[in-house]
Amino acid sequence: MKGSVKLSDGREINIDVSTMTQKEWRNLWDGSVDDKLVDEAMARWTGLEPSDFGDMRRTDFLAVVRKVVMLGNSPLADPNSQSASTTE
Repeated sequence: MKGSVKLSDGREINIDVSTMTQKEWRNLWDGSVDDKLVDEAMARWTGLEPSDFGDMRRTDFLAVVRKVVMLGNSPLADPNSQSASTTE
C-alpha cells in the first residue's frame, strides 16, 4: 500500500495509504465533503502539507490522486507476494 509519484518539479512524493480509513476512502468520492478534510487526509498519506494541494499543478495533483486511488483499490495486495503485480 505504498508507492511514489514524481512531480513536474522533480520532487518524488512517497505515498502510504496503509492508515486510510473507510470513511476517508468514501470522502474522496463525496463531492459534498469539505476539501480541507480531503487535503488533510492526502497530506497524511503523502507527507505534504494540506495547503500544498491547493497550490499544486493540476497534472501533479491528478497524478497523486491517481496513485492514492490505485493503492486504495488494492489494500490487501501483498507487494512481496509472488503473485503480486509488478506493473503500475
